[in-house]
This record gives sequence, C-alpha cells and structure tokens, in this order.
Amino acid sequence: GVILQPTYRIHGDRAIIQIYGKLESGRAFLVEDDRFRPYFFVRRSDGHHLSSERGTSLRETELQTLSGEPVSRVTVGLPGEVRPLRERLAARGVPSYEADIRFPYRYLMDHALRGTIGIEGDIQSEGRTGDDAPGAGLVRFHNPDLLSSECEAGFTHLSLDLETSPDASRVYSAALVGCGIEEVHLVANAAVPGAEVYESEAALLAALARRIRELDPDLLLGWNVVDFDLRVLAQRFEALGLSERDSSLGRLPGAFRILGDANFTRQSRAEISGRMVVDGIPLVRDALRLPDYRLGTVAHSVLGRGKLIDEEAPDTAAEITRLYQEEPEALVAYNLEDARLVVEILEREGLLELTRERSRLTGMQLDRVGASIASFDLVYLPELRRHGSVAPSVEDDNPRANVSGGSVLEPVPGLARDVAVYDFKSLYPSLMRTFLSLIHI
Repeated sequence: GVILQPTYRIHGDRAIIQIYGKLESGRAFLVEDDRFRPYFFVRRSDGHHLSSERGTSLRETELQTLSGEPVSRVTVGLPGEVRPLRERLAARGVPSYEADIRFPYRYLMDHALRGTIGIEGDIQSEGRTGDDAPGAGLVRFHNPDLLSSECEAGFTHLSLDLETSPDASRVYSAALVGCGIEEVHLVANAAVPGAEVYESEAALLAALARRIRELDPDLLLGWNVVDFDLRVLAQRFEALGLSERDSSLGRLPGAFRILGDANFTRQSRAEISGRMVVDGIPLVRDALRLPDYRLGTVAHSVLGRGKLIDEEAPDTAAEITRLYQEEPEALVAYNLEDARLVVEILEREGLLELTRERSRLTGMQLDRVGASIASFDLVYLPELRRHGSVAPSVEDDNPRANVSGGSVLEPVPGLARDVAVYDFKSLYPSLMRTFLSLIHI
C-alpha cells in the first residue's frame, strides 16, 4: 500500500503506532503496532545520569556520535516523556542525540519505510465500504511485518468550503467538490435550487460530517482550510453541542485536532484520523510567484476566471450575508465555485501529483512536504545510522546574538515627515535568484 498518515495513539501506558494508507486494491488500511517504544541516545559516558530516572531503560549500542564517542540507547514508556527527560539532562550538561524526532517518523526510519510499504500479516478486521460509521471501510492489521515495497495507489480528494456570517459565528452553507460529486448544503426554510437544505445549522453540520464520512476521501482540500473552515467547524460543533459521533470527520471516531507547527512558518495543520488535510495556499506559494495568494488572484492567473464575488469589493462578508438573506441561489453558486476553483487550480498546475512525489521521495506526510529540514532528516538520518553514527538533537535554546544587516543606520531623535518603512523578507536571496535568472535568460 501507500502511506497516507503516520501517527500514534495512547492506550493505557502504551503508545500504539498507527499508519493509515491506501492498498493497491483501493481500500483504506490501518496498521497498528504496539511493540515499538520511543527512544533516543546519550553518550555512554553519561549513562550514569539516568540512574535516578524512573521508567527508563539504558542499553549500550555499537553506534557513536559524529565525534566518535560511543552512545547508549535510552528507552522511555511514552513519546511525551522524551522532551522533559531531554530537558532535565540538558540542565545537567548532558547532551542528547536524536531526541527531537517525532515518534511515528522514528518508527518509519527504523523500518526503512517511506512512501510505500508491503504488509505481511493477517487482517484483524475488515469493515464494510459505503457505511458512514467511522472506521467502516478500513482494512485493519495488528502488529504485521512491514517492508519497503513499490506500488501504486490513487488518493481520492474532496474540496471543502464554508460560507459564514461575518464573525464566523454561524455557518450558512458548505460546498463539497470531489469524489465524483458537487454539492452545497444550506440552512434554509424552503427548497433552494442546487442545494440540500436543512432547517437548522446543527442539522447542516451533522449532515456535512456524515457526508464526508460517506464519501471517505483520502485528502481534504481547501483554501486556508485549516485556519478558517476547520477552525469554524470545530467551534460550531462545540457551540451547538454536537456529539463526537455526529461531528466526527475521520476514519475512526474522535474529534479532529488543529496544531501549530513549532517552526518559523507557524503554519497550522489539522489531524483527522485517516485523512490528510492539504491546504492549497502553501502548495501554490511554493510553485508560483504572484502578487498575492488570495483564491481570486490565483484563480485568475491560473484558470482565467475568478470568484463570483469580487474580492476587491468594500465588504465581501456583508455581501455574502446579503446573498444568504436575499439571493440564496446566488450564494449556492458562489460557494460551489469557490470549492471548484481549489480543485481546478491544484489539478491544472499538477500540485497534488508534485506533493505526492515529494512525499514518496522523502517519506514526509503530504501536509508537511514543505518542511525542508524535517524532510532532509528523514532522508539523511537513516543513512547516517547505516554508517554507525547518530545525530545531535536540535537545540531549542541556542543563545541568540544580534543580527546585523547590510547597513545599520543610527537613529535620529525627533519628528520626521514622510517616513517609509520597508521589511523585505529574504531580500538578498530574492535578489540573487531574480538577477541570476535574468542572466540565464
């Protein structure tokens, strides 16, 4: 099969690796492995510092640091125990090695797995496809043997777009495009052409979650889909008191989570069991240079058409509310077109295929292929291990010195007229790339 999402869950005092993916047959699968334990390394000479740490085990290895010092392997019970232990050791002046690798990726590295896998083992359970119950269509394996293997399996995708009140305190409608359908779900008191209507927002949201489970997409797409659409859904599910069963979007029961990456981009990610949430904005930003990355701007550049409401209008949020109240059929068309544009932009530019190829080459999951350092780690660290070495952990608290630019001006006290402030992000690399390309042309 093809790996879609590496993650884990906690059951009692044990961490269970979960690998979601797609079999060559087209069925979704879940591998669960409860045999693997989180670990990192310390220098063998520092092993005595672990004697007072409960719940840890220490084992000598044949590996060494890059400077040639032998290391011991420190195993703990749960992934969440690694960071506090690493910090306690650092406070004693003890460095750690490879203590910053995410638990699921540690599993993939140790099993020499990237994008595709072979699974050898008995099927634990096999759900019925077409049922909207979470987990209904999953082929599940418990503690199988995994090996690197080449295969092809297609991913299905579904674009989600919400229309809301200006303060996002109420969802008017939701459009879904993909998996062979184009639908708009709308709160209304009477039938509206082109839409499935519901008497209340709660009924709409429960039906939306149910429909996503029925369609069972591998990828959930959108434009700012994490920080807007999914955040709004999470808030409205809670505010309206929808049960976990009625609000589940994943392949297993449970609420989804929105996470902020702890890197300088601060790009939010969503964790939905068995599905990957792929935002169109970072994919386009990596591939195209445009004045801005609003959906209308990108659509005009790539497709030659834009949104059905001008994004330059004085108050687009107020116009959406007006359409909902006065022209619901026009709102349905607008909502559906936004969801379509996302799919068409990504397909026209081949960005989903590019993202899958990047994931296949590095092993990084689809919503993090732009994380260049983490992607490099997934390729480099297993090779380093094969050469008998371990890497130092990335230090979170390196002392920071002042950074000087090309010119630092002395401040002049007083009042000034016509002040302009410019903050060019990555100015020097941008200049070099720009003029180098002109020289090549």
